[in-house]
Amino acid sequence: MNNEVCIEWWSCISNDWVGYRRDPFAHEFRDLAIGNCLHGKVYGHPKIQDGHRAHTSKITLIERGGRITTESGTVYLLGEMNPHFEKAGDLIYE
Repeated sequence: MNNEVCIEWWSCISNDWVGYRRDPFAHEFRDLAIGNCLHGKVYGHPKIQDGHRAHTSKITLIERGGRITTESGTVYLLGEMNPHFEKAGDLIYE
């Protein structure tokens, strides 16, 4: 599967985060890094209704320009970042 899915209002969380029905709190954020997961509102996902929150599988590849690949093979295109999430650094926006 190699679908491209847009993820808005995104942040990064650990793969064992359990707050599925809410956005993560600041102390639950993790760095944008291999092995962590994305959380946000997805658009264009084949199994999740547009605008619903999703917690991805583990990140396996981070590309400049905001393309993130996960263990499931889905490619996420990063949209607007959750303004409370500050751990993305300059990795994807250079």
